[in-house]
Amino acid sequence: MGYNVDLSIVIVNWNAHEVTAACVDSIARNLEGLEYEIILVDNASSDGSVECFRKDSRVRLIENDSNLGFAKANNIGLRLAVGQVLLLLNNDTVILDDSIQRSLEYLQSRPTVGMMGCKLLNTDGTLQRSCSRFPRILTFLIGGQVVARIVERLRPHSEFLFSSAYLNGDHLRELRPDWIMGAFMMVKREAIEAAGMLDEDYFMYREDMDWCYRIRLAGWEIAYSPAPAIVHLGGGSSRAVPEATLRRELASVVLYFRKHHPDKVRAMILVRYASFLIEFIVRVVMLPFSGLHNREQCRNVERRLLFFKEEIRHAMQLQLSSVPRAGSSVSE
Repeated sequence: MGYNVDLSIVIVNWNAHEVTAACVDSIARNLEGLEYEIILVDNASSDGSVECFRKDSRVRLIENDSNLGFAKANNIGLRLAVGQVLLLLNNDTVILDDSIQRSLEYLQSRPTVGMMGCKLLNTDGTLQRSCSRFPRILTFLIGGQVVARIVERLRPHSEFLFSSAYLNGDHLRELRPDWIMGAFMMVKREAIEAAGMLDEDYFMYREDMDWCYRIRLAGWEIAYSPAPAIVHLGGGSSRAVPEATLRRELASVVLYFRKHHPDKVRAMILVRYASFLIEFIVRVVMLPFSGLHNREQCRNVERRLLFFKEEIRHAMQLQLSSVPRAGSSVSE
């Protein structure tokens, strides 16, 4: 691979050969006229992924000896990338038409924008909310819970209750959000050089929000454009969530607040617990009138409540390897 590359695409795979192969296929079908490289970082898969991708000349395969997590694996790919623009792309995405070319043109034509995200769609074509403002304490009490869906039906334009979320209608226009979902993050090399790479304290989850925080801290804007669109398979799932995932999500939220808002971390923990308790009560009340999805989500919340204290204690004891620069701040 030479250095005349318009775009470097970094994809992390862990035991998802078929999904990742479909992602690579969609890139190859739709990136005509663009010089690009695909760096595929495998986190010690045991499903035959490595053996298969070793034969795929379209990718540069990096084989890790263990599962290093999402942030660390992506950083390995970023260090090897040669493009001036880099794209962190989830392996469970499918590229549509010229979405990457349009995203690249959008980013390169806006000097103040360091990173951009595009519209994410479920497999049925419905919208996934993929950008937001940074979380506030109120967010954890209402936003993202079943209570939020009920309130949104009653007051769909309530800025107070949804002070961190962009609603579906917002995703139809160009935005300057605080952060974008890590499924598709196209970023300029200059922004990475100014802010650093992903924070490897995060094994998985919230590393995207943390990265956007630091990129904004370095003086760059984050952008969202609805014109290019891709399919994100993960966003439409309603299956029961593995316990390890629930634990990592919770630990990552604590980690984010410890790094960026240490004075608010204890309040966040109390409100977070209250939000789970409220959601659990509401879902239990709804059980006689709801289907499989609500029952699975009720079980997920119940498991969070059961291991909450243990996971919070571990997250609070974690030795931080990095914190934002002293005296720097980004509006919440």
